[in-house]
Amino acid sequence: RTAEESSPPEGEPVEVAQAVSGAEPLAPAMLAQTISLDLRGMDVVDAIKYLAVKGSLNMVTTKSVSGSVSLFLKDVTIADALDIILLTNDLALEHRGEIYTVMAETEYEALHGYRYHDQRQVRTVALKYANSPRVATLLEGIKSSIGRIIADEGTGTLVLVDVPERL
Repeated sequence: RTAEESSPPEGEPVEVAQAVSGAEPLAPAMLAQTISLDLRGMDVVDAIKYLAVKGSLNMVTTKSVSGSVSLFLKDVTIADALDIILLTNDLALEHRGEIYTVMAETEYEALHGYRYHDQRQVRTVALKYANSPRVATLLEGIKSSIGRIIADEGTGTLVLVDVPERL
């Protein structure tokens, strides 16, 4: 999770952004290696194992990981290939120390309280001269189907929860 805070001049609106996404970028150098894959109907556990071997990673899959994967990728990083496999099979990745655990997204949500691929962000905006409930009503038309707008009339604050493109 990230939080960005700015210190605007006195009396200016304050804006804070916080990502609530569980999907953290895969950073180690091993994951930056590029590979090409042509997998047809391969068991997803075997595909993950193959990527773990190629990237010299310690990878564990839970009992709930199942399914098959068919994909053709050319010159992609191991991180991108793994992310595609996770996305297309409703899987999630948890990183603790040197061990990556692949689990069903429902398991991840039960453990952490939010979905792994949840891309929503939170932005708080303090309004100076506008009525926050009225502004919230106006913004309802441009939010996505998963977005939310919360207005606090007492403080003149809006809390916007939506995908980055709509914030």
